[in-house]
Amino acid sequence: MMIRDNMRQALTIVVASLLLFATGAGVATAGDDDGFRLWVEPLDFWVLEKDQDTNSSKFQEYRDLQSGLYANLKAYGESEDGDRTLAIRMSAIGRDHARYNVDYGVAGSYKVNLDYNKIPHLFGNDATLLWNQTAVNRFELADSTQLALQEAVIAQRAGGGSVNFGFLEPLIRPFVDVANRTDLGLQRDRTRARFDFGNLGKFAWGFEYKHENRDGSRPMGAAFGFNNVQEIPEPINYNTTDVEFSGEFNGKKGGARFGYRNSQFKNTLDSVLWDNPWRATDSTNPIAYLGPNTTDAGPSRGLASLAPDNEANLLFFDGRARAGGWWFNGSLTMNTMTQNESLLPFTINTAIVGTDESTGRTFNAASSGLPVNAADTEVETMNVSANAGTELGDDFSLTLRYRTYDYDNSSPRVTFPGYVRLDAVWEPPALITVPYDWTKDNLGAELGWDATNSTHLTLGYFMESWDRTFREIHTSDEDTIKLTVDSRPNSKVSVRASWATGDRTTGEYDVEAQEVFFVHPEGINQQPGLRKFDEAERDVDDYDFSVQLFPRDSWNLSFGLSAREEDYPNSEFGLQSDEIMSYNFEFGYAPGAHLNCYVFGNMADREVFQRSRQSGATLSTNPLDNWSVLLDEDTTTWGFGLNSKNDNGWSWDAVLNISDSDGAGDFTTPSGGRTVVDIDNYEDIELTSLWVKAGYEITENASFGVFFYFEDYTIDSFILQGIVPYLPQSILLAPNDADYEAHMFGINLKLKI
Repeated sequence: MMIRDNMRQALTIVVASLLLFATGAGVATAGDDDGFRLWVEPLDFWVLEKDQDTNSSKFQEYRDLQSGLYANLKAYGESEDGDRTLAIRMSAIGRDHARYNVDYGVAGSYKVNLDYNKIPHLFGNDATLLWNQTAVNRFELADSTQLALQEAVIAQRAGGGSVNFGFLEPLIRPFVDVANRTDLGLQRDRTRARFDFGNLGKFAWGFEYKHENRDGSRPMGAAFGFNNVQEIPEPINYNTTDVEFSGEFNGKKGGARFGYRNSQFKNTLDSVLWDNPWRATDSTNPIAYLGPNTTDAGPSRGLASLAPDNEANLLFFDGRARAGGWWFNGSLTMNTMTQNESLLPFTINTAIVGTDESTGRTFNAASSGLPVNAADTEVETMNVSANAGTELGDDFSLTLRYRTYDYDNSSPRVTFPGYVRLDAVWEPPALITVPYDWTKDNLGAELGWDATNSTHLTLGYFMESWDRTFREIHTSDEDTIKLTVDSRPNSKVSVRASWATGDRTTGEYDVEAQEVFFVHPEGINQQPGLRKFDEAERDVDDYDFSVQLFPRDSWNLSFGLSAREEDYPNSEFGLQSDEIMSYNFEFGYAPGAHLNCYVFGNMADREVFQRSRQSGATLSTNPLDNWSVLLDEDTTTWGFGLNSKNDNGWSWDAVLNISDSDGAGDFTTPSGGRTVVDIDNYEDIELTSLWVKAGYEITENASFGVFFYFEDYTIDSFILQGIVPYLPQSILLAPNDADYEAHMFGINLKLKI
């Protein structure tokens, strides 16, 4: 596999090089007539040798660092009069994160940009897959396996034994031990082509085409009940295509840009199917979602829908103008988003009979009963923004801002006679879909004052208003006052500081808003004192301060701090406060043209306080069920960089980065209340990286370098603690995305043509 990958990379580089020089040769030939000049930057070749102690996916999560060869190629061209230009850029050729870009333009006439960008995203390696992937979106077990596990559970319960982890784990373990292994990850390939005509003229026109394809898999939760949870790879093979037509007008006192954009999302897969390890035949009963621990009943298979095909059509207009002493700019966008994907049946469990309470009609939930066959959803959005400003005398300025965003969901409300819980049992409450609507308005005004020749003050007032439909609150207003100071007393000092304070007030909070989902409301199941964080009344304070010092030409120093405090004083339960404070500094030293070094650091501390009341199936009113948690997250990052170049041809580069995040959850309960356990390892992560390179200029046209790269990643998280493929009530993928230590050695060669 490694040899084949290296050959593929080498072949890609050769083809890219031939393409570059073929393109250059053609341009050079044309240059014989009009003086078009082409030059190629030094060809940049890299040879990597990677050594990694684990197969964790984190080291290459967004990059391709496998051992082998890759190259970066760049070429530029320009006509003698400078009117025609060409740029060809190719980076990481042959790698999964390669990028290829071509720009060509004729001043005042047209320009073309072509771009192809590859983006990998790895989620985990060596995941344990109990199922056989018989199709892209189908995960199956042998019928004999399902039947053997089903009969073992039935026999255990019939004999009076307990069906618990101690019994189930030895049953599933032999199958887990010989299970398939799979890597979870996506490859995103983006293509972009843009053509602009009439640039630099009074009127200009543009056409843009964008296409992104995603292919791969990522973890997906799949469950048949509270005691029977699986994790499977979600198969992904979809693409997004955008086409845009635009026009632009440029005048002496104003201009405008307008156009139309169509976006289409296509998913080649509409659903995913997987087998239930503990059932070979379909069955149901009122508590089938509690199998296999409490009951033998349940479905033999599960079916879930994937992202549906959809389309968006957008009209946009941006304008700017000047009149008298005023300037104006604004924008208008109108977008229509539609989706009409065919709906899946209530379930594929053939044993489930659905009941329509309003008519008494019964039906097979696996084959009939849906009130509609397709989604038929449509959302229209409109965004309007306008800004204006003027000078008020020599020392003052005024800026006015306005924005409104309207989200209008015109999808029909559809009534369903009930639903199937986890493919296991029919639940009779009739439900009705809820098309949420909302409008957000923003108003603002800023008054600027040149207090001195070096100091500028800005006082601003901003208001954000929401109007919601089908939510717990219908209206809310948040007012903010902000003061900013920007001072440059001399060329060696720059200071900027700001302070903002605001508060959100809301209308009446309707705790019964959730009943809008039910045709016949059954009562609330959330705490009356709970306030959702985006709807709760709050007080906010923001602080920001930064200073830059340039005491000497050879060095500079910057320091900054910022803080934000949010309090939710009227929320009995839910988010109570959220506070974050961070500090940063950077020191740079460049005593001459041959040496440059810098040191930087950032420290952030965040504390989030939440309060809740533990409830089961019935809403608790007992204060002894209360609990609260203080989440404390500390993150420190610092680094050092050095680069130098000597007259003897040698150059040195070194970059060191160290980051450490430490999180903890401190739980409290009232005396006599529930027992809680604190979380000391709330995603504690350490990452250290070191890059060192030594280069030597052999001749004016050739240079050689050797480099070393080191990266060490450690994660200590309660989320990953003790994760194995089979846990009580869960069959997990358990991919490797944890600790690793990686070393890379390499050679770099640059050749100037």
